[in-house]
Amino acid sequence: MGVSKSQIIAEVADQSGASAREVRSIVDAFLGQLTAHLNTGNAVSLGGFGTFDVEDAPVVGKANRLRIKASKVPKFKPGKALRDAIG
Repeated sequence: MGVSKSQIIAEVADQSGASAREVRSIVDAFLGQLTAHLNTGNAVSLGGFGTFDVEDAPVVGKANRLRIKASKVPKFKPGKALRDAIG
């Protein structure tokens, strides 16, 4: 089972001494900025953690004689520090 956004917010609030409401506001603002930059085609690099980017998903075929449109998909490449910390 994974960890939810709410659980991470609660843990950061406990660790930092900030209120959960403050942490939620900061996390939401961070994720909003991350999304906004990705929407404009900019990669977002977080030193030691990794890089978020957007790439074009290939057209995979046809469905019911309708061509499936290509789309953009988010991509994450972990940084060396994160890879080292995990494995």
